[in-house]
Amino acid sequence: MSITREEILKEPKNIERIYQMRESILSSVSSVNPSKYDELLFVGCGSSFHLSKAAERFFVRVLKKSSKAIVGSEILYSSNAVLIKDRKYLAFVLSRSGESTETVKAAELLKKKYDCDIIGVSCEKDSSLLKLSDIKVHIPLEEKAIVMTGSFSSTLMLLNMLALELKGVDSNIVENAVEEASDILEQSKKLFEEIELTRYNNYVFLGFGEYYGIAKESSLKLQEMTISHTEAFPTLDYRHGPKSLVDEKCLITINLTKEGYEEEMKLVKELEGYGGTVVTIGEKAG
Repeated sequence: MSITREEILKEPKNIERIYQMRESILSSVSSVNPSKYDELLFVGCGSSFHLSKAAERFFVRVLKKSSKAIVGSEILYSSNAVLIKDRKYLAFVLSRSGESTETVKAAELLKKKYDCDIIGVSCEKDSSLLKLSDIKVHIPLEEKAIVMTGSFSSTLMLLNMLALELKGVDSNIVENAVEEASDILEQSKKLFEEIELTRYNNYVFLGFGEYYGIAKESSLKLQEMTISHTEAFPTLDYRHGPKSLVDEKCLITINLTKEGYEEEMKLVKELEGYGGTVVTIGEKAG
């Protein structure tokens, strides 16, 4: 069994363990006052940027606060296009290792050139990122795989819980998702047994809102682990050009939303009409 697969199978237990430790992990940020800031930033590279996209959308949904996800290198080389000098920022800077070059340098630049407080989030307690951060969030989760597995899920869970707590909503509502993690993993394993994955040569992931970041990360995961051609788009934007590549060799995964469910299901039928195989994920998935 590969290290990555082994870590994926451990995700339910790791998520539950991190959930049980949530109060101590988030204690340093529980007193943060978002109203002090003009905008919230979520900064990362690679998987951590996709994580930033998902977290940013959730913070907007819950806190109704202007938020923005930015890839670390853009802050380094194009900050004038994404940041405004006279604004006060609170930046969540994410890096599993805490040593990602562009991410650490982006945090340094934010502290030096902008009115910005840094909340560093990393799995490495003594990392460069946490050392320079104003507020440190250490997630005690060790991974051996090159790709992010449980660290992605656990970090996103904790950030979502933080948004709820800052809003004054009981974050214990997340407990249901934690309890269902094992069932979701089992459903996924059964699905993979039913689908002959190697018969496809084009893998597409779609999602709206928070799920767009998830779609981007899903695409990256499959691409870097299998060296396959993958793509990710906001769900209905796939209609505008990219769907022309859909045929019987295309496997499309759609993260369903309550708001867009009706149109998303119309897209499912549309893509199946082109010969594609569609997998839906969500409460109303079939």
